[in-house]
Amino acid sequence: MASTVQRLFPFLVLFIEITGCGPLAMIAPGFMPASGGKSTYFLVGPALQNATPDAATVMWETEGEDETKVEWGLTTELEKGVASGETMPSRGGTVLHHARLTGLTPDTTYFYKARTGDAYSPIQRMRTPPVPGAKKPFRFAVYSDCQQKPGVHAMIVERGIRAKLPQGAPADGLAFALVAGDIVQDGDQYWQYRDRFFEPTRSLSGQVPFYATIGNHELDSPIYFDYLDLPKNGTPGYEEHWYSFDYANTHVIGLDTNEDFRIDAQLAWLEKDLDQACAAPTTDFVFAYFHHPFKSELWLAGETAYTGEIVQRFEAKLAGCGKMGAYFFGHTHGYSRGQSQDNPIYAVNVGSAGGGIDRWNEHQQRDYPEFQKSIDEYGVLIVEVNFHGRDLAATRYGFGDNDRFKDAEVQDQFGLRYGNGGPAQPVLSGASVAGPGGTRHVALEGGVFRDPDGDPMLESQWQLAPAADAFATPVAGAWLRRENWYRERDTMAGVDIRRAALPAPVSGGHAWARVRYRDESLAWSPWSAPVTLGSSVAAR
Repeated sequence: MASTVQRLFPFLVLFIEITGCGPLAMIAPGFMPASGGKSTYFLVGPALQNATPDAATVMWETEGEDETKVEWGLTTELEKGVASGETMPSRGGTVLHHARLTGLTPDTTYFYKARTGDAYSPIQRMRTPPVPGAKKPFRFAVYSDCQQKPGVHAMIVERGIRAKLPQGAPADGLAFALVAGDIVQDGDQYWQYRDRFFEPTRSLSGQVPFYATIGNHELDSPIYFDYLDLPKNGTPGYEEHWYSFDYANTHVIGLDTNEDFRIDAQLAWLEKDLDQACAAPTTDFVFAYFHHPFKSELWLAGETAYTGEIVQRFEAKLAGCGKMGAYFFGHTHGYSRGQSQDNPIYAVNVGSAGGGIDRWNEHQQRDYPEFQKSIDEYGVLIVEVNFHGRDLAATRYGFGDNDRFKDAEVQDQFGLRYGNGGPAQPVLSGASVAGPGGTRHVALEGGVFRDPDGDPMLESQWQLAPAADAFATPVAGAWLRRENWYRERDTMAGVDIRRAALPAPVSGGHAWARVRYRDESLAWSPWSAPVTLGSSVAAR
């Protein structure tokens, strides 16, 4: 019934959840009888987890009975046989089931249904990942903080993910989903996992594997680890706190940024894992995701210095081996997207999918130069890899906030092209000194932007130095972007980023200037030839 209400009256459900008039559980029960079941209900699942090219885990939960069987095959006849699994009592007095299907063929469609006693799940369709290195086009979804409003979460899954897939089975259109922490509000409350995570994702999670990194609201609860089967290749003793997996030509890293796990062992594991990804010639993209931000425009109090250690290592390693990618995070309940100044790496806050929005002017906030766009609304990010000659293309779909509804409105788009050559070297075509007395500045003007791939201009960077060979220690500089959305306005509206004004040096002597341009695929041009401005630049 819950899924029927969501399909027929999506905005009613969204209104109820956003305005706080009541949880989705008030509309319908949080469980659905299994097809053919008589006395045993499938409270959760079946949910697909931890999929590899040759194996996948099926998880479900029942009221009772210990049988854990999965019938599977290449057709709906489920002709391959029956896999047995493990059963464990849950913290809620129910039974959790995990069955591992093995001996699967990469990039192949399979069908399965879970069985406990006389209860059967509906037949589900899944597709195994391709072998690592395959250049297969695929999509994945990423969001965070679905903790409080299951109706918003369900709307995002249905309207922001499933409705954006091409027609056909979801398993053929979506490779996996990443959730960057806070999948529930209180990790010690057993019922929240069912009502706030598994029920809203039910229409997809039986066919598409969902991965998560643990947030602060999970409280390091054993319930989280009981439900989820995550890759166990992290540091021994910390399995499932951090891990990695490959899908086609992409490497994905999940990390734990909670206080008790901000330790050197995780950083050492991360560096080793990044070294392996860098050494893999078939890996083109590397993505990391975790909960706490290093920088957060909407909520400075949520920033975490340890995440800065992660980001520094992530960017340094990828820069050293020429890989591209992004890191995703949550904790702040809103969306932000920025990019590294020197590397083709995006930083994306992928909240919120149900956590109360961090509104503008509600907390201490800051307009960071790294971020291009921040929006205080619910939403989800869909990432396409290996499509249409644009090796990475991402779209953020927004759903409004507590005061206004939006039906999966496109709020941001960005991308990368593997092997992108970047713009042509610009020419510094003009320079002058302006302003009276202590407000004197150097006015610089760059030449025409030209990009051999036809990419539009995104950024410019300007530097002043005391000598033509001294730009390693510039005396002034500017990093300009064609747009900067902060507090619901574009602070760069009407600004020509081919011009810049830098503080004039206060000491006598010559000054030199240079500029470079960046395209939308995050490739920089070479620096322009340095131009001397002469001793007249020195402030008097």
